[in-house]
Amino acid sequence: MKKVVYLVGYLLVGISLVFLLRNLVVNLKDIPGFKLTYQSVLALAISTILCASTVAILSWAWSLLIRGGSVYLTISQAYVIMAQSQIGRYLPGNIWHYAGRVALGRQYGVSTEATLLSTSMETVMIFGMALIISATGLLFDEQFFRDVKIDFYTKNLAVLIASSIALVAVIGAAIAVVFAVARPIWTSTKNWIRERAPYIHAGRIGISSLLYVSIFFIFGTVISLLLNLIWQVEVEVSWFQFVWSFSIAWVAGFVTPGAPGGIGVREAILVTLYSPVLGEGLALGLSLMLRVLTSLGDLVAFGLAYYLSQTQNLKSVK
Repeated sequence: MKKVVYLVGYLLVGISLVFLLRNLVVNLKDIPGFKLTYQSVLALAISTILCASTVAILSWAWSLLIRGGSVYLTISQAYVIMAQSQIGRYLPGNIWHYAGRVALGRQYGVSTEATLLSTSMETVMIFGMALIISATGLLFDEQFFRDVKIDFYTKNLAVLIASSIALVAVIGAAIAVVFAVARPIWTSTKNWIRERAPYIHAGRIGISSLLYVSIFFIFGTVISLLLNLIWQVEVEVSWFQFVWSFSIAWVAGFVTPGAPGGIGVREAILVTLYSPVLGEGLALGLSLMLRVLTSLGDLVAFGLAYYLSQTQNLKSVK
């Protein structure tokens, strides 16, 4: 049985690498030309390293969250598991990197429940941080939305607030009905939740949230590097505008069903946001270059994780 599991794992890794490399080749062909100078090569190298570093940041945060299940991974152990499974996100379905993390975690002694609960927390927290960054940009930034600013602040904002209040009321009513009808089930559920209360640790959640925010800051920095050092374009767009616009694109790619790694969706949003200030050609080139560098970063992270997996003993993690 173990041999079958390993075989399936290697097969999924191989297929994931094929999809990742195919994505690289397709996007590379469509990127507008630029001068290959020492400066541009250095910018590409730094950008690739920065993209790869986001996997290490994710691993660090995960190693904190999973402690709620009494699983104590070092950052390098968490990195080996996460970076090797991360390439599964390029497969259609957008779930294979999660499945890969569960499978690799089990190989190294991490329970399925601990992986699933900590990964669920991670997903919700990243999505929440992305929404906060996006909302901050939408509410307080005039660069991309000056034409709809008045409408957004009045009618749309009022509708958003009213809808949120209505949603909370509906959820509250539903919870009350569930409690009244299914009290025995609630009692067992309450006991289950109480036993897993250690996952809700303010310190670990706070640090992890800051780490997730730093990932979006890194991508804003990468975008700024690409424009200034590769295409050498000066635009009246601040660093934080790059951060929150990437955050919006990431959210759109994340919630789109079946978009592996947000491919296509993220690029379309970035082109829409950047075309008015960069021009459509440069906006398209920037979005494609960002996709290539993200893929290269995942590939670098995978290679390093594989090397570490061959040189470290990860069997005892509890």
